[in-house]
Amino acid sequence: MKSLRICGTVSCTLLVLAGCSGPGSQAEYSPQTDFETVAAMVSEFDRCARESDLDTFVSYSTEDIVWMPPNEPAVVGKEAVREWYANFYGMFDIEMTHELLESHTFGDVVIARGNATETLTPKAGGSPMSLTAKFLMVLRRQPDGSLKVWRAIANSNTPPSGI
Repeated sequence: MKSLRICGTVSCTLLVLAGCSGPGSQAEYSPQTDFETVAAMVSEFDRCARESDLDTFVSYSTEDIVWMPPNEPAVVGKEAVREWYANFYGMFDIEMTHELLESHTFGDVVIARGNATETLTPKAGGSPMSLTAKFLMVLRRQPDGSLKVWRAIANSNTPPSGI
């Protein structure tokens, strides 16, 4: 059952983002460039999950990130998120694809929403699990102009088995 709880969380994979934009004035940022930055970021999350690249993955988060995985309490702080994902990456071989559907820029805050498909293969053996999920992230622009995940939530589009 724990694996089912964890399954929907990778999409956020959650979970955790940073920017591809560089330093500059606020005038250099636009809703379109922010969308492109976040789209590149979630694509990088897919690579990080596939390669279990935990260091790069958590580098996309703020120190005070709050990650809200399904069916679990919120995970608060970058080091707690690192620990949560180290456990997750340790349990599964992960193939996922994020699709950014929309982002909205409000000054130094970007809200992003999207979908993800995931296949999680237990490293301990067993059948792969496939699921579809959705995510919502709030990103904050950093002093260098990059975007990092400040708040993130994800969950599966289907209920757990037995419900």
